[in-house]
Amino acid sequence: MDLGKFHKQLRLKRFLMIKIDTKGLKELQELFKTKGDSIKSDLNALVEAGARMALEVAKKKTPVDQGILRGANNIEQVKLMQWSVFNNMPYAPYVEFGTGKKVDVPGEWDDFASSFKGKGKGTYDEGVQAIADWLKRKGGDPEDAKWVFYLILKNGVNAQPFLYPGFKAGRKQLKQDAINYVNSFEI
Repeated sequence: MDLGKFHKQLRLKRFLMIKIDTKGLKELQELFKTKGDSIKSDLNALVEAGARMALEVAKKKTPVDQGILRGANNIEQVKLMQWSVFNNMPYAPYVEFGTGKKVDVPGEWDDFASSFKGKGKGTYDEGVQAIADWLKRKGGDPEDAKWVFYLILKNGVNAQPFLYPGFKAGRKQLKQDAINYVNSFEI
């Protein structure tokens, strides 16, 4: 056996040791035994409050043409301590992340956003009609719809994030609420 190598391994193991202070652990275990259901209910309320904050910010940030996209922002409880904030309009991901050359996805949402890549639905004629309707509402010439649609297909549209800013605001609130809740225990 190489004693020099053994000594280096022993020093490394000693360096990696972690000491955990378990002061208050018994009290914490007792607290969870006696108030477990109450704590779960409280935590569920904190998660719901974070989700509602996310929804509120998302609604404020949602771009408005006719209000359909903003009105489709919603919230639901998936299970205890798990809430979902969502928009069920089929075009919501393309507004959120942009299209074509102008796609802009926050790093932590890469996997989520990639599930929408290339999944646009509808025909060319439906796209042109949607642009013509939009041009009418905005005072433009509906005859320009094919040209505008071509430019959109060629260049993409800018991202107009609304759910992600809501997510960040809700997460921030949830973190602070959780810290305050834990600090409220006297152990």
